Amino acid sequence: MADLLPRLHAYRCVHSRIAQAQCRACVDACPTGAWVIDDERLGIDPGRCDGCDLCVPVCPTGALAPRFRPAVRRTRHGASAFVACHFSDLANLANLEDPADGDRPLVACLNSLGVLDLLRLVHAGIDQLLTAAGDCSRCPRGQGEGLGHRLAAVNQLLAARGLPILAHQTLGAQAWARAWQAAFDPDNRPTLDRRAFFRSAMAVPLRRVSEALDQAEEQDHRPGRLLPPAGPGDPVPLALDLDTLLCSGCDACLRICPQDVIQLDRRDGRAQAYVIAAEDCNGCGLCVDVCPTRAIRIQRWVPLPQPRIPLIEQRCRSCGVTFHLPQGEIPTKDRRATAPLRCPICFQVDHQRHLYQVLA
Repeated sequence: MADLLPRLHAYRCVHSRIAQAQCRACVDACPTGAWVIDDERLGIDPGRCDGCDLCVPVCPTGALAPRFRPAVRRTRHGASAFVACHFSDLANLANLEDPADGDRPLVACLNSLGVLDLLRLVHAGIDQLLTAAGDCSRCPRGQGEGLGHRLAAVNQLLAARGLPILAHQTLGAQAWARAWQAAFDPDNRPTLDRRAFFRSAMAVPLRRVSEALDQAEEQDHRPGRLLPPAGPGDPVPLALDLDTLLCSGCDACLRICPQDVIQLDRRDGRAQAYVIAAEDCNGCGLCVDVCPTRAIRIQRWVPLPQPRIPLIEQRCRSCGVTFHLPQGEIPTKDRRATAPLRCPICFQVDHQRHLYQVLA
């Protein structure tokens, strides 16, 4: 039974960071209800877990590690990743082993491949993904967001940025098995022209992609870092949207973000702007959970947001401290006039309601 359970890195889970974390990604993705969450705990019922690994790709922080990897090979048709579902009716599964290193391209469910898995394949120079599956329409594992939806979103992002897409072929069991066996035929090895040679030399060696992906588990989960730097208007996998009219300037999001997506540009002792690095966001949602004014939301597959939000300074009428607010779409002069007259702490605590005056 232990072999079916996903490997958990508890220290990465957002629930280990703050009590008010709202993430339910693993719970919502589980088709058997094995994951449970309440005010006291987040855990898994071993008796219900069937080892589908559907919770793994939806975890934004990589707290759940995958047990399976795509098998990557070079053929005359390019660099290909092979993945087959356990229910794909493949005959003689033992023959699917790589005679060189024993690699087996079988996964519990094709939908356990997430956006990060696909982007890592693209980043490693993979040209196409070859899959074989059973009847997903009759399988409870195929009812949520699946591989097809994620691959379409990734390819739309790549195409919009002028990058090569990851081709996908869904094959029958026998056709897939023949393609897998053909990958080991010396006659199918590619002949590289000079441009392709240098491209392959810079990519992760395909025979070692599984090792590279294993090492990546120990790194952070930032899909934007697997793509070239985004320019204005380029779509990004994740983006932090800050409503400048709701933001109180409390800086709670800056302090809680483990990826430093939001930073404060301070010069000459004055806060100048919030600087947002969208490519560093992993979608953990901690900034959303701690924001007292609900000014933050995480968006997916949207154009690169404004990386710099200017700030204006105000003086709190209650405690006299200087605080800052986003300038936003309202001109600075008007924003000063409509901004709160108390700093974020005084605004929340409202010390003045505890004061009274004795009249003679």
